[in-house]
Amino acid sequence: MRFIKYLLPIIFIFLITIFIIDKKYLQAYDYQTLKIQRENFALNAKEDDPIVIGVVWSFEEAKKVGDNFKEGVEFAIEELNSNGGVLNREIESIFEEDYMDVDTAVNIAKNFSLNEEVIAVVGYAFSDLAIQSSIVYDYSGIVMISPGSSDPLFTRDDFNYIFRTVPNDIEIGKAMTKMCKLKNFQKVAVLYEKNNYATILANVFIENALELGTKVVYKANFNENEKFFTEIITNLSPITNYNIDYDAIVVIGYDKSVPLLIKKARDKGVSAPFLTSDMLDLKKVLTMGGFFNNTIITTIFNSETLNLKTQNFLEKFKKRYNFYPDTWAAQGYDAIMLLAEAIKRSNSTNPASISENLKYIKNFESIFGKYSMTPKGDVEGKGVYFKIIKDGKFKYLNLN
Repeated sequence: MRFIKYLLPIIFIFLITIFIIDKKYLQAYDYQTLKIQRENFALNAKEDDPIVIGVVWSFEEAKKVGDNFKEGVEFAIEELNSNGGVLNREIESIFEEDYMDVDTAVNIAKNFSLNEEVIAVVGYAFSDLAIQSSIVYDYSGIVMISPGSSDPLFTRDDFNYIFRTVPNDIEIGKAMTKMCKLKNFQKVAVLYEKNNYATILANVFIENALELGTKVVYKANFNENEKFFTEIITNLSPITNYNIDYDAIVVIGYDKSVPLLIKKARDKGVSAPFLTSDMLDLKKVLTMGGFFNNTIITTIFNSETLNLKTQNFLEKFKKRYNFYPDTWAAQGYDAIMLLAEAIKRSNSTNPASISENLKYIKNFESIFGKYSMTPKGDVEGKGVYFKIIKDGKFKYLNLN
């Protein structure tokens, strides 16, 4: 596949990064000893000892964008503990803020590795933080479940304790291409931020667009802190350029740059629909004004499914917090419930046993419907959906 030529340089950079991290963070610790101590503590735990898990997220950023991951995690733990806990033991959580900073994220992982009571960690919204922290967790024998890391490199064949509950960027990119085909967007412009996440997703989209017969008539990238997008908007605006004919604009990046780009484009007469990735699946975008109307957002949670578990979760969460959960609340809740299921199947809090059971969970009945885990640590069966912003609200698209 042509996609491989884009992925190889990223893999090379990743391997160099791993080497540097190993030198900087890992050599001062005897992780094998820490792993053995953790297993011994779990095997000798008393009936009244809590099950201790770490929770890591960019909580300060989450408050700004309306991400309710923390509430989802708390709700799941409350629900489990009110029903007798897991293996008749209460779950105890330790919440840590990573501040969207790699060094902070890795230091949190190191601190958790030194705490033999911590058997698992749930979290990390961003792939770069999750990937670099995962090395510490795997070496020290802590089960890591990330609801946010979609980078294909997050799960590696030689790791045993690392899992994700979000489809990877290859799956998401393919779904976005399929959506364009179903919406009859025959000619698209592709814009993406200059970072690994956006680059990988954009390249997957372009690769699959070619295979499905969707023409990419314009491609450009932009800086994370871009303010004006002059060249891009000049090329796409019907006011300044009549040479590019397109049906839709795919724009991939984070919530700071993408909304500004869309606003600038709308101000210059661009009326075509925008399609964004799941990084814009945030309550924040509903408050940004009319320029975001008719923007299509990729999402991994469909709150309108008729699944009884989903609807019960929505109503109970609403009763508890007085607002409905977003995608990240659902992801937080679901990750805790998946971990609890693996502990029950293990009949143990030994991370090695939990990990082995996680690898072979099939048709887990969740608020996302049924899904399975793979021995590599990936999730199978979670859908990718789309919703459009209409009058300040999300409306799911029926593409059947």
